[in-house]
Amino acid sequence: MPGSATTIESIVVKDKIPAELVVGAMWFTDGQPPPPYNPIPPVGTVTVENVGLAIGCGKGKTRSVTEITWAIDQLGLGNYVLHFYVHTKGNPAGKKPGFTSPGDYLINYGATMTYYYMGTKYTIGPTPEEWITVVGVDD
Repeated sequence: MPGSATTIESIVVKDKIPAELVVGAMWFTDGQPPPPYNPIPPVGTVTVENVGLAIGCGKGKTRSVTEITWAIDQLGLGNYVLHFYVHTKGNPAGKKPGFTSPGDYLINYGATMTYYYMGTKYTIGPTPEEWITVVGVDD
């Protein structure tokens, strides 16, 4: 890939979340403070798909995951941020929705990014895992 000093190319950002979460609304901003940031037109393509099981999801557990992939052919200088809301899936009758029982839950497995700059491939990540703690009413 030839590349130039002001562009990065073939950018792919991947992140995984538990399959019990649904990706809702998505939007793009320039990431410049102060919030709520400046909206920008969509950049690249975003796909959301169930990719099966993630091994070693904390405490020796295995669970189904959803992968979010953001692919961009080429970017110039600037900040580009993909935002999205997630919520729990509806469950069949008689089953509790996810993340409602007290305990620790892994909600983000760490994002990675690969890209080319001046013809050289780079990889960043994974970012740290993110956990939440659900407390009981009496906690």
